[in-house]
This record gives sequence, structure tokens and C-alpha cells, in this order.
Amino acid sequence: MPQLVLEEENTQQLLQKLIGKDIHLTELVSKEIHPSTLRGLVTDENELVALIGSDLPFAHFSGAALAMVPLDAVDADATSPDEDLLEVYGEVANVLSRVVNEALPERVRIDPGLDHPVEELAQVIKQGELAFGCAVNIDGYGAGVLAVWHRPVS
Repeated sequence: MPQLVLEEENTQQLLQKLIGKDIHLTELVSKEIHPSTLRGLVTDENELVALIGSDLPFAHFSGAALAMVPLDAVDADATSPDEDLLEVYGEVANVLSRVVNEALPERVRIDPGLDHPVEELAQVIKQGELAFGCAVNIDGYGAGVLAVWHRPVS
């Protein structure tokens, strides 16, 4: 499978259109991804080929911004996932899968049943290639980390 390369500008524009807020991407400083944010990207044959993940701040802020939840209703220092915001973040990850789809020769989609165990997804992070990683600041909400990994070719 060819190496996955994602364009920062395409990702930024897609997020801005989706969320309806200014988005600023900066250099990835931390790769602290929360397991509850991991979304596997699979082929039509259900082969896991890539992974989208974030820290809780990005998941919560992007979910809140998309759902038009005011910032003061979001716990910016949360250490536990907010299930409602994570559900909306799932839609953010789903739309972001479009950028991955455009960069690969085969069609991929978010694993519809989230069937891959967290341990398998964590292996993609450990053994895979970081295809995209940045700090994302959502205007009016805050910053978090977003990353995409490509599973190594076996």
C-alpha cells in the first residue's frame, strides 16, 4: 500500500467548513491520544488501514463546536470522555476520513461497528507511520491534538 500523505491545508479547510469556525493548525507537540477517540479506517473488506485519533480537548471542542454547544458548557480540563461530545466527534472523524480517502488509491471508511479492539488500534499507533499530526485550535473553543496513522504494510 502506498504511503499515506495528508495535506495540512486540505484538512484545515475541511474542518473549517464542517465546524463553521476558524481553525488554526500548528506543529504537533504532544501525541497524547485518548483511546476513546480512536476511529479505525477500513477498506470494503474490513481491513484496518489507518486510524484517526485525538486528545480529549480536540474531541470535546470539535464536538461542541459542531453541535453549537457554548464553550462554558464544556469542561476544558476533562479527564474523562463526555459521551455526548464524543458522539458528535465521531461525525468529525467521519468527515475527516474523506481526506484520508482522497490520499489513498482504495476506498476507506470509518469502521461502522468500531469492531477493532483498542489494543489493535493502539498497535497502529506504535507500529504505524504518523501520516498527519498537528495541534488544532478551534476559534472560540480551544486547542487539542489531532492525528492520523497509516498501518504498516505487512
